[in-house]
Amino acid sequence: MSPTAFERAVAYVGSSTAPSSTELKLRLYSLYKVATTSSRTPTASRPGLLDFSGRAKWDAWSRLGKEDEIARLSDDEVSDWARRAYVDEARALGFAEELDEVQERPGPRKGKKDQMVAVSTLEDSFVDEAPPSRIHELAIDGDVAALEEFLAGDGKGVDLNERDSYGYAPLHLATDRGHADVVKALLAHGADRSLPDEDGNTALDLARLAEHADLVELLS
Repeated sequence: MSPTAFERAVAYVGSSTAPSSTELKLRLYSLYKVATTSSRTPTASRPGLLDFSGRAKWDAWSRLGKEDEIARLSDDEVSDWARRAYVDEARALGFAEELDEVQERPGPRKGKKDQMVAVSTLEDSFVDEAPPSRIHELAIDGDVAALEEFLAGDGKGVDLNERDSYGYAPLHLATDRGHADVVKALLAHGADRSLPDEDGNTALDLARLAEHADLVELLS
């Protein structure tokens, strides 16, 4: 697969209006990174808990590097394989490799804001489509007064151990941000301090990772 075909596929994907899933965007991002860096997996450490976009991209690239097909390749073969795979994925979106110029599928043009995310690099504005619930927002914000008001009113009886779309409970988020007052309030209202996130980390583990000494003492 010639570099020219790959580069044209990247250009096509970046300007395409074809609908695509978050899963496909992340796969294209991962293939692009392998193709351009020749690295099967990320070389930098995994982004922090609240860097949702960074963690999603890091995880997707890491998963790709562990797939059987790429694991069997030599280091010299990895980049070419990723380029071919990227072009194959782009074809599903309408990319025609044999054309002299990059073209889009026929049909009415959409506004710029409706275009597909430039998944060659998956711009930093990418976020999961599922918005956080009110209890998760309050945990992130760190406003203990607003939290108490919510729990006494509209949020009375809310599940304090509810996980968001990334697998984090409010206690995980408040702990990672270092919001001691919110952590205390959540615990007082019955939040489960032993609940692990999707990586197996409890709130105490997160406090240690973030080096929040006061919360380590509180959660121990």
